[in-house]
Amino acid sequence: MAIFIFGIARLPQAMEMTLPQVKDAEGHIIPSTPRNFPFKFVDGVPEYVIGIEDVLEITLQRAGGDVVEKVAVRPNGKISFSFLYDIQAAGLTPSEMTKALTQSLSLYIRTPRVELKIAEYRSKRIYVLGAIASITAGITGLRSGPGIYPLKGFTTALAQVLDAGGPAAGARLDEVRLTRGGGNYVLNLQRAFAVGDRSQDVVLETDDALFLPGPGQGQGQVFVLGEVGAPGIKPLERPYLLDVLTASGGFTASAWEGRVHVIRLGANPHHPTIFSVNARRLYKGDLSQNLRLEDGDIVNVSKDVLADVNQVLSQVGPILQALTLPATAVSAYTTAFGILPVLQARNIAIQGQTLNLLGGAGIPGIPGGEGTIPPTTTTPAPKPAAPEKKE
Repeated sequence: MAIFIFGIARLPQAMEMTLPQVKDAEGHIIPSTPRNFPFKFVDGVPEYVIGIEDVLEITLQRAGGDVVEKVAVRPNGKISFSFLYDIQAAGLTPSEMTKALTQSLSLYIRTPRVELKIAEYRSKRIYVLGAIASITAGITGLRSGPGIYPLKGFTTALAQVLDAGGPAAGARLDEVRLTRGGGNYVLNLQRAFAVGDRSQDVVLETDDALFLPGPGQGQGQVFVLGEVGAPGIKPLERPYLLDVLTASGGFTASAWEGRVHVIRLGANPHHPTIFSVNARRLYKGDLSQNLRLEDGDIVNVSKDVLADVNQVLSQVGPILQALTLPATAVSAYTTAFGILPVLQARNIAIQGQTLNLLGGAGIPGIPGGEGTIPPTTTTPAPKPAAPEKKE
């Protein structure tokens, strides 16, 4: 039995600015973009790079009692602490930030002692989907499984899969798909367990997506993301929203049940349809909200009461290429939903009407709009009426 220990060792000076070139299982070179690294090398050791929206916990040790503050990095990349204002934080590592604070405080305090740690990682994320085991850790309630995870620094693909819960039964570790910068790559991570070969265990970058294939995936399935107990890929055994939400473990405590978004490609992937469902009413017995789902639908449960369609699309956009979607669908999503720069307003069909991505006020089914989704069915039936389609 082989035992693997995943850690970070001090790297030689020659590797401080670059990482070794990695080829996937098919011999394709996996591109590496240093500006997307969630870390940088300091004295040969990779350290996390602080970014916008990260929350820092800073402690200033004082004889009369420590000063402890939690501060969020503002959109301009700066923070304020104690009597210091507008200190640059984004782009620095915790050790660099500690040194900068110490130098600034030394103008007012003799030999200040500062400690800093990352309280919340918010600026960088990674998507892990597919056949990932879903686990809830005892009384802590910590969940693992498919979903969106913060990228906390130097992390490899295999380490992230294990951190997310590990492979589920029947998962294909030899065919893990990595999506990066619009390209798709196949990783054989099984070799790391079988023979200790980690040559394809690529170091992850911001907004990478990992998809772990499993048995029965690819047909009759929906993708459930966001604030549910067990996000991931769900089979369409019973093709109704209520059944899928129940199979996903229901809502978390922070979920906003009043608005669940369902994204559907339909016949024309360049004009996807978006349903906004009031699951709160659904759970109270209003079956007009029990949308009949179709293969390939994406269900997203937000935790933000003010979340709109644009925010939902910005969250799910980067993961779509990692899913089993047609190439035309991938093209539509990457163009319209934020993987590539959006230089002009683009339109998507929403229940036969048009939503400009720069704003959605007045559109039925959209926050700030005038209505809700058309009823799909009043009672569960084998073939309920579908939403009306524009002729």
